[in-house]
Amino acid sequence: MKLHHLILYLSLFHRFPLLAETASFDHFLKLLRYNKENGRYISEVDNPEFFFHPRGKFLASKEYQSALEVFRKEVSQGEPKQICKFPGRFLLFKNQIDPNGQISLIDCHEFQRFLKKIDLQSISIIFAAYYIKKPASAFGHTLIKLNSNKGSDLHSWGIDYAAQVNTQNPLMYGIRGIIGGFWGRFSLMPYFLKLREYNDYESRDLWEYQLNFSRKELDFFLAHLWEMNLAKFQYFYFTENCSYHILRLIDAVDPNFKFMERIHPIVAPVDTLLALEQSPRRIAKRFYTPALLKRVNKELMAMPTEVQKNLANSVKKLELPKLEGQTLPNQAKALDLLMEMLDVHYADELQVEQGVS
Repeated sequence: MKLHHLILYLSLFHRFPLLAETASFDHFLKLLRYNKENGRYISEVDNPEFFFHPRGKFLASKEYQSALEVFRKEVSQGEPKQICKFPGRFLLFKNQIDPNGQISLIDCHEFQRFLKKIDLQSISIIFAAYYIKKPASAFGHTLIKLNSNKGSDLHSWGIDYAAQVNTQNPLMYGIRGIIGGFWGRFSLMPYFLKLREYNDYESRDLWEYQLNFSRKELDFFLAHLWEMNLAKFQYFYFTENCSYHILRLIDAVDPNFKFMERIHPIVAPVDTLLALEQSPRRIAKRFYTPALLKRVNKELMAMPTEVQKNLANSVKKLELPKLEGQTLPNQAKALDLLMEMLDVHYADELQVEQGVS
């Protein structure tokens, strides 16, 4: 073998581990929200405790190596402290640092309690129609629904990304929302609360896209979601908003998804659905839930005229309607409708403020 061939062979052999890690590094960039700016990677996450390296926000390769070193040390010592804090990153590196399965996320007790509480069966993207009374929802809103194995929205959970607003001044709200003057965070809440808020109190139509994810992808999503609870971002109303970050959360599950490549620099909430529509095999089911006001009007028009007048009068005077002469099933139906009419008419009084979304 000639000398230059030997040198080339040794060079490629030496570089093989680095080439093998390229895929995990690309995935790592997605997990930690790195964007390439002026030839280097900078993370959108702004709080230092989210990183292992002191300059991890600005030095992706250093952060990558620091994470590997920390995890390798914990695997060798059998103490998964940081592994339990960042299970998504650990799953990404597991084949490299723990191929024999010395460490299991079963040992992460808080994370396991979280998994048990969620009891995840599938993931849906929810788009709520515009709501002009809320500036942040003037163009709609996007959130994630974690569908429970129990098969009911009462047991499902919602993942929201919203600004942590610190002013009541409409002018300052607009300015800070545009220039990144608020922190943005992910939050977890029972989904039925969001359903009640958007669909009932605010009478917004809801579109649900249930995603076609494998069990492995669902498990990785939950591990990534767990560590994203530690992340803080600057909130930008027109760009890095709810729809942007909800889509990035989904996009981070697999480096081949590339949903983020299908949206524009200025992100409207409906863009999330448009990006998903370009990958139809990733959509398992679609659902539409009309706003409560639409459902009430439809049911009301099906009632006898006299019952309609009595129900309208009851809403106005806050008293029980006169339903004499109606059958018991019709009386029950009218009272059910009355409760929904009260929800619509007194929405502002009934709604509990839950922050900006």
